[in-house]
Amino acid sequence: MNHDEQLPQLILLPTSMTTPASGEQDHDDRMNEEMDRAARQLKALADPVRLHLLQILAQVHGTLCVSEVVKRCTLTQPTISWHLRILREVGLVGVTKQGRYAYYHVKAETLAQVRHQLLLLEQETQRVLENPS
Repeated sequence: MNHDEQLPQLILLPTSMTTPASGEQDHDDRMNEEMDRAARQLKALADPVRLHLLQILAQVHGTLCVSEVVKRCTLTQPTISWHLRILREVGLVGVTKQGRYAYYHVKAETLAQVRHQLLLLEQETQRVLENPS
């Protein structure tokens, strides 16, 4: 570019035109938080060991301590505890401590939320496929 050419002028917009209104920003922040949470939960569910542990916990209709989970699969106690910790951190299982034992249970409401997020994604995909722009 030679010196005779003019660079386009930047037009500065008032911040009220460039940033979302408070309510819109709050909504966007909540949506981003929900998407982040769903991504962490789906990542946790993507592991076959964790899916198997959820299945074991779901079958008892109650709680199990880690030693009882160990009896139901071929993994070691430290491995099971590590995977259960990940599931607990993303809210897919809950834990109740009684003395030195930790009793785990599936958090059905969290699984329902994950299912709902996937359903919304499926519905949006269907809508786009049925009405391409």
